[in-house]
Amino acid sequence: MNALKKWQLDQGLSLRNLGLKLGVKGKNTAVNVMRWIKSDRIPSVKYMRIITKVTGITPNEIYQAYYDKNKL
Repeated sequence: MNALKKWQLDQGLSLRNLGLKLGVKGKNTAVNVMRWIKSDRIPSVKYMRIITKVTGITPNEIYQAYYDKNKL
């Protein structure tokens, strides 16, 4: 399980609320977060810093989940 998904479940947050907690703005807050959780997209450096600060998840954990899913 993706570290960000695990953290989301542990905190009992919806995708939208997780996005708001991470400062994701726009119409598709939940969609952006869902793509990060499903390892379809890697967060930008700006959001990577916020994710690390808020959740304690390291960028390496996010990159590893992306590489594992995409067989890179």
